[in-house]
Amino acid sequence: MKHTTICMLVVLMSIASTKGFAYDFSVKNSDGKIIYYNYSNGRYSVSPDDVYVTYSSSSYSGSINIPRYVTYNNKQWKVVAIGEQAFKDCKRLTSVHFYDTVTSIDNEAFAGCSELKSVYIPNSVRQIGYKAFSYSRLGGVRIPSSVVSIGDSAFDHCVSMASVTIENGVKEIGDDAFSHCVSLRSVEIPNSVTSIRSGAFWRCEKLTSVTIGTSVTDIGISAFCGCSLTSVTIPNSVTIIRMDAFAGSALTSVTIGSGVTSIESGAFDNNNLATVISKIETPFAIPAESSTSPVFCDPVFSDNSFMNANLIVPKGTIDKYKTTEGWKNFVWITEDIPSGVEGVKTDEDNTEVSRYTLDGKKLSEPQEGINIIKMSDGTTKKVIVK
Repeated sequence: MKHTTICMLVVLMSIASTKGFAYDFSVKNSDGKIIYYNYSNGRYSVSPDDVYVTYSSSSYSGSINIPRYVTYNNKQWKVVAIGEQAFKDCKRLTSVHFYDTVTSIDNEAFAGCSELKSVYIPNSVRQIGYKAFSYSRLGGVRIPSSVVSIGDSAFDHCVSMASVTIENGVKEIGDDAFSHCVSLRSVEIPNSVTSIRSGAFWRCEKLTSVTIGTSVTDIGISAFCGCSLTSVTIPNSVTIIRMDAFAGSALTSVTIGSGVTSIESGAFDNNNLATVISKIETPFAIPAESSTSPVFCDPVFSDNSFMNANLIVPKGTIDKYKTTEGWKNFVWITEDIPSGVEGVKTDEDNTEVSRYTLDGKKLSEPQEGINIIKMSDGTTKKVIVK
């Protein structure tokens, strides 16, 4: 009985392990390479004459050409998709070309193709699946306007990717879609995109420039965390900036659009901001100190930003900002365009309340160097003590 059970397990494991190798037929392409296909049967299209490329082995090398149509049993079949794991771990594959009959690049289709340097995505493709190109060495890629969504981790760890063109038409950039693309330097997110999901550009360490389209409503958790952005403008369409969205991204200036109604903890933490422009007419409370929350919660802005950055707010709103949790922690608040002296009164009744160093340490008496003085009317000023 014991031996029978073992034999049954071996058979089941064998079936499971060979399932991924199943295909309906194979045909040599114009390069003489054998490509394996399955009938679509409604998976990618409703036509009975459609097929998709399926997984067979990881032995492909060099360049490969996927035809529009293949002939099998005296019949032409249209190639409509690159199926799940079709070329996964083909480590010697260097380039691939397919045509405008393909509408889907499925999950992990080219994942682990560590020598893949070139791929052309035609205008027919509507979906790029989960980890479709993860851990490949693409130098650059164009996402055509036909693509509706870029799947989670679709291009993560593409360490050689220096450029990406996302055409107008894409609506969603998935979780970790371009994370760890450490060679990526700039990206323009078109106006068609409505959501930048969590970690979309996380740890893109050379990313210095990003343009966010005017339809984006949601910037996800850690979406740009760990980048090298120096400035960013959040468009008015955005309603929520989620936790750690721009944390540790080398920002020195940020403009926050008027439509923002929520900024979560750590959104701009660990940045040395010099200028924060807020277009929000009615400020809402934001996390400012970890100790104010029963659950550990990073402040939206780091302490050095609160102490040193110039917060510029819409005209007529400065009093609201000075009394709103979080925003009131900014030492320097001015309305509209800063004049350098706006908000500083010279009335004799306006007296010093407290004094700080540039790094936020409270002083009991004047100290040599630059002192930040908070006045009784809520304004602040910088003075040099010699």
